[in-house]
Amino acid sequence: MKKYLWVAIALGFIAVLLYATVTSTPEPPLGGASYNRQAAERVCTDAVSERIQGARFPFAAEAVLVGEGSYRLNGMVDSPASGDAVRRNYECVVQQVESDSYRTESVRIWQSH
Repeated sequence: MKKYLWVAIALGFIAVLLYATVTSTPEPPLGGASYNRQAAERVCTDAVSERIQGARFPFAAEAVLVGEGSYRLNGMVDSPASGDAVRRNYECVVQQVESDSYRTESVRIWQSH
């Protein structure tokens, strides 16, 4: 009888710990872990490609999460110019509008030299 009492107490203690863990877990922010860097970069490169015909992206953009669902992306784009490619810099700010969907807030393109 004593053995069953200790088993019941141990199971009750485990149940209380499990309940406390589940109910004390904070809610994730909008998007939480579902922020999608690749989707944000795709929206940014599409916006840059609309401004530069034949744009090629030699490197992945550097992406920084700057707010809830908002990315700032910086990168380089090669644009054909009379036979030679001209490398330019770009910066985009994109905002998450729903899971895996972003809209462009701003696009800036410049030549650094």
